Amino acid sequence: MDCLRRRGKVYCIVMAVPLDLQEQLGKKQIWRSLKTKHYDVARSQARKLILSFDLIFQNVRNEMDSRLINAMVADYGLRTIRD
Repeated sequence: MDCLRRRGKVYCIVMAVPLDLQEQLGKKQIWRSLKTKHYDVARSQARKLILSFDLIFQNVRNEMDSRLINAMVADYGLRTIRD
């Protein structure tokens, strides 16, 4: 999985922000810790986060407020990792 990285012993996900949204979001990449040392668990959590990010990008394209977007990113990340 291309977006999976290790930082020390813990895995994280690196998601590229689509070119058309980079200026609006002010980011080229989004890094989120998966809070696990186990590759199989990290892959499963990464898949969930990829789907969440795709939904967020779709919502951004539908012109949502940037404060709401940041809250959604934080909420999706935390909720997805817990599940």
